[in-house]
Amino acid sequence: MAVRRRIALPPAAAAEALREGDREVTRIWDALVSGAVDAALVGRTAEAPSARPEPRCLLPGSFNPIHEGHRRMLGLAAARLGAGGAYELAILNPDKPPLAPGDAAGRLAGLSGAEAVWLTRAPTFPEKARIFPGATFAVGVDTLVRIAEPRYYGGPEGLAAALSILGQCRFLVFGRRTAAGFETLESVALPAPLRTLCDGVPEADFRADVSSTELRRSRDSRGREREREREGRGVADGAPIPDWNP
Repeated sequence: MAVRRRIALPPAAAAEALREGDREVTRIWDALVSGAVDAALVGRTAEAPSARPEPRCLLPGSFNPIHEGHRRMLGLAAARLGAGGAYELAILNPDKPPLAPGDAAGRLAGLSGAEAVWLTRAPTFPEKARIFPGATFAVGVDTLVRIAEPRYYGGPEGLAAALSILGQCRFLVFGRRTAAGFETLESVALPAPLRTLCDGVPEADFRADVSSTELRRSRDSRGREREREREGRGVADGAPIPDWNP
């Protein structure tokens, strides 16, 4: 059985506590990193601290940054399932370095006080399924395609075993704009055992052509432009750029 804990703070307060080295929050974070704890809930819930909430609707992601597309996906998924929804943020990722405390705090700070997120150490979906048996995961179709890639499981035999574990969960699949156009559950090739676990959301019900990657690129581009402006005006780092056009 998975070991879960909870941080009884709104996400922004938990982010600040993590940055400041709060003893209790740091203790839970360290347990998550070491593997002593599998998941920690941050944010609003109605359950008593001793209760063991069983999430029914989860939206996994890196949320770097979170955007309205994420919020619309989770809201639609929760409404369809008739369940409260929460985000899931893994501190381990098969394609990226582990998440540092400061980075995790930055992701948490983007959530509102009305939102909840599970911090986990589950980089792959079979591991998420073990922590949250019976849950429905809201995913973009691009994520779903990656779930079926044998490289994440050591080869075809590992994929077959992974799909067997995933049988205890379901996926609500949202279309995404890709290089090939707008793709949906119906337009991608998947192993039959995985497809049987999926329900698709029609484009008419949801389409959001925004991504965290694009938002980061835009933010970084603005930062570079601002830095060039500082250099051109001879403004020291951290000083406000003077308004030359009152």
